[in-house]
Amino acid sequence: MIMNTALHLDRPTEREATPLQTLDARSLSEHLRHELVCETLENLPSGATFRYIVGQYPIVLMEELLQRYGSRRLKYRFVESDADHVVIDITLY
Repeated sequence: MIMNTALHLDRPTEREATPLQTLDARSLSEHLRHELVCETLENLPSGATFRYIVGQYPIVLMEELLQRYGSRRLKYRFVESDADHVVIDITLY
């Protein structure tokens, strides 16, 4: 559900920004999650932050995003992580 409001998993964004949108993808299939993340990133204004919530570390997705957008355009910051969820702020420039 979307609500307005070389892989190094701990690499921070340049600055902490308030997310423009949030996607809680814990109940979605992996394929649908990847599709929604890419669609959301491409529809946000450049530099806007999007908060992604998932049930486990999204290693495959993060590798896919880095390959698709490159490390110069894609920035992310792990906000929170525990046994039930991982929260990541993602920004595309």
